[in-house]
Amino acid sequence: MKKHIVFIGGNIYKAGNIGDDAILLGIIKILEKLNSNFFYIIGTWEGKKIKLPINKKKYSCIDGCDFFEVAKAIKKSKYFIGGGGTLIGDELGFGFPLSYIAKLISIAKFFGKRVYFFAIGANKLKSQKGKKTLKRVYFLSDKIVLRDKQSFNICKEFIPKDKLATTADPAFLLERKETKRSFKIKKRFKKRRYFGVNTINESWYERRDYKIIIAKFCDYVSKKYGYIPVFFCNEIREGKFFDYRANKEVISYMGKESILLKPIYYSPEEMIDIISSFEFVLGMRMHVLIFASLTLTPFITVSRVDKVDNFMRQFGLEASCSIEKPILKNLKKDINDILNHKEKYKFQIKKGLAEAKKQAERNIFFFNLFLQKKKERFFKNFRLNYFSFKFLPKKEVIRVLFSEI
Repeated sequence: MKKHIVFIGGNIYKAGNIGDDAILLGIIKILEKLNSNFFYIIGTWEGKKIKLPINKKKYSCIDGCDFFEVAKAIKKSKYFIGGGGTLIGDELGFGFPLSYIAKLISIAKFFGKRVYFFAIGANKLKSQKGKKTLKRVYFLSDKIVLRDKQSFNICKEFIPKDKLATTADPAFLLERKETKRSFKIKKRFKKRRYFGVNTINESWYERRDYKIIIAKFCDYVSKKYGYIPVFFCNEIREGKFFDYRANKEVISYMGKESILLKPIYYSPEEMIDIISSFEFVLGMRMHVLIFASLTLTPFITVSRVDKVDNFMRQFGLEASCSIEKPILKNLKKDINDILNHKEKYKFQIKKGLAEAKKQAERNIFFFNLFLQKKKERFFKNFRLNYFSFKFLPKKEVIRVLFSEI
């Protein structure tokens, strides 16, 4: 069988975000089910190697931020896959993901490659520049598959519907995996009852109000139910923008006992296994909530962006409150309802999870259709307009054009 080289980028894998790496594992799991002989080139943080559940000879890693290396990889490849995650959104600025992805699409189209986006998320765009980029550059993609209906509705305003489809996040296809490390962590939680807490800073790092509310909520649960909060990171990078700093700040406002786990990288399957040991989870990252759902662990959230609200709706739920309006009484009400009707709540999660897994499996169908479609001739397919040409990293592309690969 002929080998097809595929470049998977868009998300910067192995950068410390366990959720992003979970998406990649889900994508590989889906692609390996197809009757094709793929070799994967994966854009990672600084070219770091990532462990995948396939033969090591079937993939390699390059620096996803080195556009010369990226251009070389795309030129070699048959397809460019935008690998899941929130790849449409400007709430954290225009540079990433919008401008970065626009560069990748422009490179792919310059070399006449077909472009497929794999169950990505879309948040409401706030800037005119962002909307313009979606309409004029993302439009060049051959297929954009979204992970929920809300993301689809955002994109259909700018991109023809025949280029769009809706499935679910590939991470829903993962399973828990107990390792020596996850077993050691879980062993600490056997003598008493614990609940998991994952908080974030990102662009809200200067705000104290929502973190104080979460601290009061943790003290309330400890006092009423005797549960101890365990603060953990799903994004392990150091610095004021990330989980560890947010977790430490919340703990500083608490009066009751708590545990703070170090920002150690656990594989997505290990993290799912660790979360399974909690009575419930308060998570602010979407993939923390996905991991909880995979083990039927009850979850609540303080929402920060559209994708968290979209996720909750998949399970017939709503966020307890948001960063903009943190309300303690809502958190108390929701957790009392969950802990007093735990089996009913677990049944609701199980039902939502079955549908999410079914939708995630549909990614196989859509990518298979994409593979079967014949490639158009280069010049007929070439639609790189002036706006998208501005995103082309020209020096890097010229180097690739005049170098042997």
